[in-house]
Amino acid sequence: MMKPTNARLKQLSQLSKIRDTIIAVLLVAAAVAIVAIYQIEASNTEPVSITKNTGGAASQMVSQGGATGDEEGATVPDTPLDKWLAGRHSDTYVVAADGTNSTCNQCHDPINYVPSMEDMPASCTVCKFEIKPPPPLIEPANAHSVDCKVCHQVDRSGTVQADVSWLEVAAIEQYAKVSSTSQLCQNCHSGAEVEAHADIVVSGAHASADLTCTDCHDSHALTASCGASGCHETLEETPGHDTDHAKVHCVACHDASGMEVGPDDARDGQWVTFAGGEGEEPFPHLSHALAREVQCDRCHVEVLPGMYK
Repeated sequence: MMKPTNARLKQLSQLSKIRDTIIAVLLVAAAVAIVAIYQIEASNTEPVSITKNTGGAASQMVSQGGATGDEEGATVPDTPLDKWLAGRHSDTYVVAADGTNSTCNQCHDPINYVPSMEDMPASCTVCKFEIKPPPPLIEPANAHSVDCKVCHQVDRSGTVQADVSWLEVAAIEQYAKVSSTSQLCQNCHSGAEVEAHADIVVSGAHASADLTCTDCHDSHALTASCGASGCHETLEETPGHDTDHAKVHCVACHDASGMEVGPDDARDGQWVTFAGGEGEEPFPHLSHALAREVQCDRCHVEVLPGMYK
């Protein structure tokens, strides 16, 4: 069998390089096309029904009759979708004071969020393509809030997977693994560095017990009740858990971080903890640094040893 000549080897090498170049170009073109299609969809401001907005898994399931959210006679939702509809994650649409929400959408509407190249994962930068800035404003009709697919991967059949993961880059549906529900929640509930936003930091008794967010909060309705959680079932027998304190939230007494306390108009005057940085107007923020022991003189005056008014 004759060996290839040098000329033939050179020709094969050139063909191989051309093939590799074509493959690389096609991959880059496909990536750019995906991002372009995503940005076109995000910038569409025509009024459409949210149930027809195919970007979110929840909206598709609602449109298929998977949940109503307002069934007559319904009390506590049973299905994850009904719980989501009743919870805060189903309506997180916001617009900043400057009339934009492209930055806010990192947490308030992750499906419509387009990160800058600097914020892209390293795996995305290897293709060396540029991403255009997102439209400054996503209209309500095209918003998805915190959809199922932000925290769960959805397969091609539309089935939402039970395991949680973080939608890191929505444009290419790239997910990041998380070690717990708490790590998942912290992607949005810490590090915002935005006015009137405070990090949620679990410390004190709950941290010592190694509790995760969903040990106290329903994972879809997001509600939390110390008495109904199965941890504190005999609160009525504990001093201070009476009708005189009916409008006092647990955290107002059990906060261990020294936050300010006061009535919150949005909660019909219920006393809660308040956060706020230096020079910032205090705003209601429920403390997650909790302790069993309380300091009654935080709100009450001790008139006699052990007696407060």
